[in-house]
Amino acid sequence: MNNFIKFFFASCLGTVVGLFALTLISIGGLAGISMLTGGGKPSVKGNSVLLLDFAQAIPELTDNTSGGASGLPVSFGEKTNGLRDILQAIAAAKTDDKIKGIYMEMDGAAAMGMATRSVLRNALLDFKKSGKFTVAYANRYTQGGYYLASAADKLYINPKGAIQWSGIAAQVPFFKVLFDKLGVKAQVYYAGKFKSATESFRRTEMSPENKLQVREYMQDNYNSMLQSVADSRKMTPEELFKIADGYLVRTANDAVKYKMADGVKYKDEILADLRRRLGLEKKDKIPTVSLDTYIEAHTADNGSGSNRIAVVYAEGNIEDGKSEGGSIGGDTYSALIRKLREDDKVKAIVLRVNSGGGSSLASELIWRELKLCREQGKPVVVSMGDVAASGGYYIAAPANKILAEPTTITGSIGVFGIIPNAGGLMRDKLGITFDTVKIGKYSVASSGNIYYEFNEDEGQIIQQMVDTTYSDFLNRVAEGRKMTKEAVNEIAQGRVWTGKKALTLGLVDTLGGLPDAIRSAAEFAKLKTYKLVHYPESKSAIERLTDKIKGADGSNSARAYMQQQLGKGLYQQYIWLQEVQKMQGVQMRLPFLMENW
Repeated sequence: MNNFIKFFFASCLGTVVGLFALTLISIGGLAGISMLTGGGKPSVKGNSVLLLDFAQAIPELTDNTSGGASGLPVSFGEKTNGLRDILQAIAAAKTDDKIKGIYMEMDGAAAMGMATRSVLRNALLDFKKSGKFTVAYANRYTQGGYYLASAADKLYINPKGAIQWSGIAAQVPFFKVLFDKLGVKAQVYYAGKFKSATESFRRTEMSPENKLQVREYMQDNYNSMLQSVADSRKMTPEELFKIADGYLVRTANDAVKYKMADGVKYKDEILADLRRRLGLEKKDKIPTVSLDTYIEAHTADNGSGSNRIAVVYAEGNIEDGKSEGGSIGGDTYSALIRKLREDDKVKAIVLRVNSGGGSSLASELIWRELKLCREQGKPVVVSMGDVAASGGYYIAAPANKILAEPTTITGSIGVFGIIPNAGGLMRDKLGITFDTVKIGKYSVASSGNIYYEFNEDEGQIIQQMVDTTYSDFLNRVAEGRKMTKEAVNEIAQGRVWTGKKALTLGLVDTLGGLPDAIRSAAEFAKLKTYKLVHYPESKSAIERLTDKIKGADGSNSARAYMQQQLGKGLYQQYIWLQEVQKMQGVQMRLPFLMENW
């Protein structure tokens, strides 16, 4: 029966894909086939403006996501542009005679990490060196969107619009009271006094240690933001802080008054301004090129030659087993690195880490393969993105060299384990009780049973496992960073640091981005010429469509619906609880935070 059901649905899938393809061919002829296979590169007209909107979340690598806001794509070519491709497109536009400037529409700018915003902002500042114009416009600017848009030559706002400029905040949800009401007890074991990822289940408020570390790294990044905006807007950080602290920009005219915007304009006035810049008549259509189109038109130069540098993007939660889109499966990534380690053409590996950690076992599997690479003389260089903390730092530890952005969140060297006991919920709320027959003193405790309360002896065993894992973590870092275990323990304890602070502590070697890491890897491998190869490998448009239909990429309309109905804040808490359900064994994870960006 099961085989029949599998065959039936497989046949349905084939029929659906076939009907899509036939429809395309019947409507568009060869154009339909071209869309499936990719076709040729699109052309870019002269006297064009590159349009940037940053409305989508930006993964490190194009399409390395766990699913977007849509169910099925609008077209076969739908994709989510990665940071690497966006940066290379902006760099290409700088020297492209067909591109006269950049226009940024900042309404609905997606949430992204501080490091990602900083890198994008630096790319826009570099573009401006060409002398080409950059214009930003929005009806409403979020604080993060404004930070990015402030790099523009001219920044405009709708007359009835607003700029959110009020400082930054972090909020942590706590579930203990809810669990108490439900009769659920979170049995928590952790190592590291700053390892606050478990506080949501054992406290009703942040611990003093957690507040200290959060305030410190937020202040560090806030200062960086104030300085960057001040430099672009010809203001001082003190002026900007005063404006934020008093919430003085409450209207569009306030934004102009306090020099945070260059003027108030309606959209038609912005378009008229762009026509003037391009030398067009009033009724002429403005030749704009989208980021998608421009990336397709300018394939990245990955170098040439037989020698290769492999760039491996480790993005998302570190999980046991195989990877799905936007996650780091221990089995998948250890096998990939093993394959690269054994490939004589690959002379060095650059690991781009953007992860708050996850499974300690999966982290260990990846760590082992990276360590073997280094022992075999194949250099490993780590480039840290928005986050490379806890398990994300664990896999970075064996590298020959570690680079981080100043605003990277890293450290969090600590571990924890959570085993929920829902026995009270079942007994007191639902009237369900359990009785047990066991052979073996620890047979129930070791089975992962969620209706069982550990006794003191069993709890001590779990705590010993956590302490052992923490000790191993310290050893891994000490070995990789050439420090003593005691020195690592002083700066570990689960504490979170910015990349700038981590540099002074010896947790990273230098500040820099992915291009710097690639150059460093080439120096380690003594390569003059080389070809870059990127992993995980991107799928074709038809493969992406098929995965979406099958749900193999992790995307589904139900998840999109949940996100839409719950909103950003509640949806993040929903995802966090989902991740807790999937946790197995000891964990190395960053604390869950919602930041006011």
